[in-house]
Amino acid sequence: MFMLSSRLAVAGVILLTVCFSAAAANATSIITFVSDRGTDSGNCEEIHPCRSFQFAADQTSPFGEVKALDPANYGAVTITKSISITGVEGASISPSAKPNAITIDAGPNDQINLTNLTLDGMSGKAQRGIFINSSSRLRVIHCVVRNFKFDGIKFQNGITARFLIADTVVSDNLTGINAEGTGTLDNVSMNKNSGVGLVVDGNVTSVESEANGNGSDGFFIIDGSLKLVHSTATGNGCGINIFGGKTLSVGNNFINGNSITDVCPLGTKLSEVETQ
Repeated sequence: MFMLSSRLAVAGVILLTVCFSAAAANATSIITFVSDRGTDSGNCEEIHPCRSFQFAADQTSPFGEVKALDPANYGAVTITKSISITGVEGASISPSAKPNAITIDAGPNDQINLTNLTLDGMSGKAQRGIFINSSSRLRVIHCVVRNFKFDGIKFQNGITARFLIADTVVSDNLTGINAEGTGTLDNVSMNKNSGVGLVVDGNVTSVESEANGNGSDGFFIIDGSLKLVHSTATGNGCGINIFGGKTLSVGNNFINGNSITDVCPLGTKLSEVETQ
């Protein structure tokens, strides 16, 4: 009996040790860190940072944060949960092989925050800067999104996301922002894209934002509504192209100096844009 009890006790200790080790191996942290000097191993602590956003995000708890400690290219990342990724000046994602710099495939109640990041498509080597493939909540603050083959920021067709994009530059892509769902652009520059600055297929409010110098339209409304507040469209082919839906103006917008016409279809007058 004594020998049997002893063996059971030893087996129990071994089982507990295995379980504890497995739990420790799968442990995540509320805050993780990346650095140019880091390596993708461990839990991405500040004293032992990791090298890539993807590895660090995988070690981060839901509703946690990945922080960049210094300037570097931290590689493409796919986000599947509530998380914040916070950069510093010079912290970038410049994928040369991945289709998107950031892919968001999180749940409908998840919140994703992206701050102080430069996303660069390397002169069209990558397809999109931010690709939103789920009805999550998204905040993009103080970022630069440029040089992508297709869209700077793209919401997948049929996605009803909620978003805020603020203090951000989206330039030198094919399309600047292709927006579905409901959201606000606050001090966003959608300039010098070879196609359209902003495509609207939802309900979008543009505050103190600009779509200037784009090859086609500044603002292109497919469906839903675009509300313009102190916004600008100049130097495009067409300033506002109302293909469907409606455009609402609260005044103090500057829609002028576009090479084809300020408001499309041809013959539409700026005074015919609805005001509130």
